[in-house]
Amino acid sequence: MKKVKIRDLRDKFCYEPGRFGYFRDPKWEGTALDVLRATEPGVSEDDFIADRMFVVLRPEFIEERVLVRYMVWCIRTIAGEGEVPAQIEPALEAAQGFAEKRVSEKVFRKAWKVSGYEEWEASFVFMMAREARRAAPWPKQRDKLIEMLQADEKR
Repeated sequence: MKKVKIRDLRDKFCYEPGRFGYFRDPKWEGTALDVLRATEPGVSEDDFIADRMFVVLRPEFIEERVLVRYMVWCIRTIAGEGEVPAQIEPALEAAQGFAEKRVSEKVFRKAWKVSGYEEWEASFVFMMAREARRAAPWPKQRDKLIEMLQADEKR
């Protein structure tokens, strides 16, 4: 799993993590799992989780295949009991195939673009996570992402 240093959070992500205790150590470095599991007394759990999700849902922290798998989960969660619109189902199938190493990145990106979405970007993942909040509040999303990261670590 990728490790990130405190200065990466500040310099690359334009994120000032010092307001949370677990990031106050200038020598801190950790993985997405470290960030997702952190707690902060006196801070609303939902706000804190949203903040941590914003930090880790990027390719500098998480492998792209895991980001894609998580994004597919978010989209299917948003759809809930309803069906996913027909025009994006092939893109989701290709994305799932890419996440599971059954489909090449080229096939995934082409299916994504044909579905009407813009070019695939990792920033899309946090946008989908934000949209999925109604069906899956931040704590549920964090737990799902932790589960996916742990499964990926075992592969």
